[in-house]
Amino acid sequence: MAGLSNVKLLEMDSNGLDCTESMMLWQGLAHCSSLQHLVLSENRLRHHAVRAMSVLFARCECLTNINLRGNSVGDCGVTSIANALMHNHTLRVLNISRNNIYYDGASALARLIRSANSLHCLDLTHNHIQTPGVDQLLSAWLYAPPGHFKIMLHGNPGFPRRCPRA
Repeated sequence: MAGLSNVKLLEMDSNGLDCTESMMLWQGLAHCSSLQHLVLSENRLRHHAVRAMSVLFARCECLTNINLRGNSVGDCGVTSIANALMHNHTLRVLNISRNNIYYDGASALARLIRSANSLHCLDLTHNHIQTPGVDQLLSAWLYAPPGHFKIMLHGNPGFPRRCPRA
């Protein structure tokens, strides 16, 4: 895996990566600073694999797109991702739909939204975020420049909320 140091695009969706295989992948990418697009959707990634991956997220200064849709990273994994990306200034798209995310994960992502000025699109569809978590995310969304940030929340129990008619 020595040749992975200059990878810009890595698409490994629906490969059934488990924890051991994903750890081998992160070790191969340990010195990669050129990664721009990472697609690992529909694998079997769990929170401990994502914690190891978060080290890579913090180090990659070119990372613009992360797609982890359809894994089971949960609140712990999402919190690791949010913490690793807190000072990232290149990430534009983060897709973590269908990842068993609840309130704690939503709260960590709300902090990320407030600090990540490059993030343009956050896909959280079809998780388990109730109204208090949705409220935190929407409150953070209000800090984003108008027209600059898109957050997708459909398929969560706390969204859509009924809005009173004017």
